[in-house]
Amino acid sequence: MKRKFTLAAVLALVACVGMQCPPGGNNPPGTNFADTRVGLEVVKFTTATTTDRGPAVGDGVIAFNANGNAAFAWVKVGENIVRDVPAPTDMDNDSEAFHFSGKKLVIRDRRSGSLYVFNTEDENVQAMPSSSINMGASIGPNLWEVDGNLVATINATTTTTDGAGQKIKVVDISDIDNYVITPFTFEPIASISGVDIDATAGRMIVRAGTTFFLYDIANPSAAPQEFTRSVLQGGTGSEEVQIQGNFVVFFDDAENFTVLNLSTGQFAQPGRNPARANRGVSFEESRFAFFTRQNADDGSTISVLNRCLTGTPTDLTNLVDPAGAFVNGEDDSDGRFGFGAIVDVSPDGKYVFVSGETIVDVSVQERLFVSTDGGVFKACVELADFSVADLNAIRAAGAACSNNVVAWNYPIDPTVQFSTIGVAYAVLPPP
Repeated sequence: MKRKFTLAAVLALVACVGMQCPPGGNNPPGTNFADTRVGLEVVKFTTATTTDRGPAVGDGVIAFNANGNAAFAWVKVGENIVRDVPAPTDMDNDSEAFHFSGKKLVIRDRRSGSLYVFNTEDENVQAMPSSSINMGASIGPNLWEVDGNLVATINATTTTTDGAGQKIKVVDISDIDNYVITPFTFEPIASISGVDIDATAGRMIVRAGTTFFLYDIANPSAAPQEFTRSVLQGGTGSEEVQIQGNFVVFFDDAENFTVLNLSTGQFAQPGRNPARANRGVSFEESRFAFFTRQNADDGSTISVLNRCLTGTPTDLTNLVDPAGAFVNGEDDSDGRFGFGAIVDVSPDGKYVFVSGETIVDVSVQERLFVSTDGGVFKACVELADFSVADLNAIRAAGAACSNNVVAWNYPIDPTVQFSTIGVAYAVLPPP
């Protein structure tokens, strides 16, 4: 760990009101430092992480691949001790497929295609029965999502228990010593390509072919509602799909970001399209965020760092659309406000964090930006380490957040071209 803070010193996210721009200030022309930056009290670890993906973040806990995938690590925020995540016998973590829900970490086994859960509160770890929850070994699809204490899974037809041969199953992980597995009777004829679950609303969405199937979790034997969008209408795409309340968000066949209103059955799209569908979408509470392709006003149509748009499904004409101001005030070589490759919305919908791609390293173009309560994107500053060389904008890739923590990959030695990558985090204020 590079720097250690007491819990009292790991302060909330604070606006940089009253702070002075460092000598030779690097603000976009015509802006004020307090208007473009927010400050973070940052904790850094020198344990090397991988470039497969960024950290997973839960309720006061963080997990990440460590030491070239030789270890799977977790940290309890405030204690700042890097520990190993245990695994059940003959199981090991998939380097990309692990997600927190609260304080429970759900992990895909890299060999069997089954799942296991690590409860950080009591450090208990338990495998889900592979005869029931199995996505078809390491080469099988990675179709599962977790929300609250529920995990939606799309399984191989070779399963033999808990609905033998049935694909769609929901696992209740409230008690990981006693999983409750529920199979769903009605299954699409077409191949399933997407799934998501909203535990609060008690709904699960499944995409197969050109149709979305809406399941009532409390009635697993009931036929799902169907919402079809033909290829001529734009189709349903093949990338990520997410559900929150009465809305489903996805990218259609032309990579246009699209919203399905489950109450009306209507599909709608914002004017700023097409999107970068392979970058995914984050949708929590009433706020979504996704990346649009570079447009003519960006000076290019191709870039690894793209404009992040965020908004609500009830008003697609009023999205937060970054102006694309340069971090260094001159060109895009040091990043642009609100531009990146990874986006994550906090579960309460308050924060939207944008950062760079985890592949290879964390370049000088890849910065950490945040939009709060639907506001404009601002650069995040490390309060304890102002540096004109770093342009008062944290270098970051693969950022993820919960309601109380944001974590990201950072270059341990920012003075070299290709630095070893570590994990850093900051505590966020309570609602």
